[in-house]
Amino acid sequence: MREEANRVPMGRRFIDLHVHSDRSGGVDSREAMEAFAAGLGVRVSFCDGAEPEDGVELVFSSKGELRAGSLKAPYLILRPLSAEALARAVKIKRAVIDAPLKPGHARSMHENGCAVEFNLSRLIGASGIERVRAIRMMRSNLVCARKYAVPMVAATGACSVYDLRSAHQVYWLLKVLGFSDSEAKEAMYGAPQGILEQGRAVVEGRVVEEGVVVL
Repeated sequence: MREEANRVPMGRRFIDLHVHSDRSGGVDSREAMEAFAAGLGVRVSFCDGAEPEDGVELVFSSKGELRAGSLKAPYLILRPLSAEALARAVKIKRAVIDAPLKPGHARSMHENGCAVEFNLSRLIGASGIERVRAIRMMRSNLVCARKYAVPMVAATGACSVYDLRSAHQVYWLLKVLGFSDSEAKEAMYGAPQGILEQGRAVVEGRVVEEGVVVL
């Protein structure tokens, strides 16, 4: 009875936009990770940048290192490592950003159609004070995202089949961080689905102007 009470009927499959196979040391192929994820109720989208449907992850320290305009990818995950880099990142249209946010950043993200990523590998791979800092950052980002209506995206940052977490585990981690039921499910499905659909339309040339998609 207790086990049934702890199960969450997701209804739709968790879409994880932040999964790598090129850093798995060749042990876990893309096919193996996709199959493993499917068994956990997860649909993964890779950040390897090797296939047309892939996204791209960029980690950078200064705004001069960012050359996002030339990238043809369905979505772009940015991890800026400085205040200067973050100020540039929030101005990139439709970017998914993983960084500590302030209200001004969240306002710019809303204006530019950006989303904030809640990468749970920050929690799973940390301990002690580092985990405390990660929780504090995510809860602060949650407050900013709510205030400025910034889409929230849940991700695992998995690099092998051993890193993936089931949809139910991701859901409960989000709840611990303070997400409501509807926020958690939107971060796991609605927001990433919208990012993929919009990104594919851009890559395929079906966006004739901002906000207008040719079907």
